[in-house]
Amino acid sequence: LSGLLKGGLGENEQNEVRALLTRLADETIFGRHAVSGDPLIDVYDVKSGDKLVNIAPAYDVPYEALMLVNGIKDANLLRAGQKLRVLHGPFHAKIYKAKFRLDVYLQDVYVRSYRVGLGSDNGTPDGVWKVKNRLENPTYYPPASAANKRIVPPDDPNNPLGEHWLGLEGVEGDAVGHEGYGIHGTIEPESIGKAVSLGCIRMHNEDVAMLYKLLQPGKSTVTIYP
Repeated sequence: LSGLLKGGLGENEQNEVRALLTRLADETIFGRHAVSGDPLIDVYDVKSGDKLVNIAPAYDVPYEALMLVNGIKDANLLRAGQKLRVLHGPFHAKIYKAKFRLDVYLQDVYVRSYRVGLGSDNGTPDGVWKVKNRLENPTYYPPASAANKRIVPPDDPNNPLGEHWLGLEGVEGDAVGHEGYGIHGTIEPESIGKAVSLGCIRMHNEDVAMLYKLLQPGKSTVTIYP
């Protein structure tokens, strides 16, 4: 089904395929329904002294992704002999600027979509970006092009980044050489679906909170298309 999204379908058909794949992902990848021989999901037997922060990198996903798919509330509460569902990552994102849509893939399998806001005047460069870092409750440092130069601390209600930041580094196409861009939340939800930012990708706060759990720095990529 994911292969069908690479071309040959009309827009309505693509929407139907994405809806079906989202449902399947919710049942298998993010749910508890196990499919025999699923190449994306495995079982890990917890050993004495294991920690999620040490297990997750071997599968190219953040530890929060394993917390999510196992219903774990405290990352420090593992017990020897416990069986964990593990995902074979990494996750990637594809952004279609004309649609203001971000698609999430686990390896090359589509799992869901989110609406985004983008840079004004085509200010979000096309190309491939590498996820460089992740920050919770980030400080906002205004770019040189910002009219307001005030640095906004974490948890300030005027912080335009919300509570999650995924820093990006351009590695291919027009993105090469660009830094300081990222994916983040917003205090202006009405801006989602519009080209009004200074170049970064905005998401609804609950959406970027989910994406934050999936993209692994150094492994995940974000590809931006016109």
